[in-house]
Amino acid sequence: MIIFRFPLIIFLFFLSQRIAQLLHQIALLSDIRGGSEAIKIMRNS
Repeated sequence: MIIFRFPLIIFLFFLSQRIAQLLHQIALLSDIRGGSEAIKIMRNS
């Protein structure tokens, strides 16, 4: 049974790693956008 489940565990591990990378990229993009918006607001005021 362990032999059959092992590839699934590896697949889930890589999938979770991939999702974490995507979430990290999205967070970085939103931070960059938020930062540029803050700079615009500071320049206008």
